[in-house]
Amino acid sequence: MTRRPGPRYLPGDPTPDDDGARMIRVDQAGEYGAVRIYAGQMAVLRHRPEAPVIREMAEQERQHEYCYLELEAKARG
Repeated sequence: MTRRPGPRYLPGDPTPDDDGARMIRVDQAGEYGAVRIYAGQMAVLRHRPEAPVIREMAEQERQHEYCYLELEAKARG
């Protein structure tokens, strides 16, 4: 009997497709967290000179979060 090359999976083990979906969820969760952190910073620093830079970074994170939400939706089918 010849063995097939590559990883062996047992019943119930995550498949490579499951791994990709899980990575997308983790990345999306990180982006969500970053958006919330920036929202907190803006709540405290909104009148400071640094506010425009923080606002710009927050917008970038919102765009990243949106991209991951789209990827997650595609991964679900």
